[in-house]
Amino acid sequence: MENRLNIKRIFKDELSDNTKILSENSNNIFSKSNILMSTNYNINNNTKQIQITRNGDIVKFLNISMDYNINVKIERIVFMSGGNNIWDIPFNFIKLFYPNNIIIKKNKLIIDMSFFYGLLCNFYYPLISIRYHECNFRIIGENLSDINISCEYIFLDHTERNKLAIMKEDLIINNINFIDGMLKDNKYYFEIKLIKFIKGFFIANINIQNLKKIVMNYNNTEIILCEDLPIFLFKSKKYNNGYFFPIAQETDKYIDLIDLEKNAILEIEMDFIYGKNIPEFYMVSYNFLHVDNGFNVPLYKY
Repeated sequence: MENRLNIKRIFKDELSDNTKILSENSNNIFSKSNILMSTNYNINNNTKQIQITRNGDIVKFLNISMDYNINVKIERIVFMSGGNNIWDIPFNFIKLFYPNNIIIKKNKLIIDMSFFYGLLCNFYYPLISIRYHECNFRIIGENLSDINISCEYIFLDHTERNKLAIMKEDLIINNINFIDGMLKDNKYYFEIKLIKFIKGFFIANINIQNLKKIVMNYNNTEIILCEDLPIFLFKSKKYNNGYFFPIAQETDKYIDLIDLEKNAILEIEMDFIYGKNIPEFYMVSYNFLHVDNGFNVPLYKY
């Protein structure tokens, strides 16, 4: 099966003030290999770390496996490069929206990481472009043991290797942020803090048939995101346990970024709310990682 390297970079459109993103594609791949890596060391009793070895030019993460019993609890999966969090995904999010990617076989728990691509990024991680920084996975939870990560390493041809080795680009990697909400007067309120560029949100455990409208209050301005239920159903993507609703305007070639310089409140108004349960709400944000001749520096740590 042919794999695609799909590095995205930011550029400034000369005809517009909007920051946009352009995609570059390449298919010059001539070999690949699968490697299984095990836990390197414990950060503490609740954090296990695995270092990603450099056995290829780019790497695709296939799955995470570990010993399983009823006492195992996973809180978060964190990918780090150069000591910085690149993405940080709550395990409850995976259980809610990608339950089929969690497999339990006998005494093993396996997390199929295929959903990362498209959700968190649209490219395989370019190890050759970030060759001076270590890359690690951290699994945070309780009673974790015998953790393994299966990776597919891909080798590029000479031209593509040289191009990536001297790459100076801003990689776009999405992040998942759990946000607590509050209920008042048939409205759910979610405060968006320390998130600069928003992509959209996942929401679960909500009676969507009672939706009235969705607005975002930002900088003393009310921005209407959704005026009624039919618009929500048209724009959103349905999951078994909830929905994803996009906020940023995104196409195959660019993204019009929504830049939040201050905190904002996302307000979901309902016709009726039964009970006092708050929906589970996860904001998806765009993160930018600057790559420059083998080093990486996060432009925004949100």
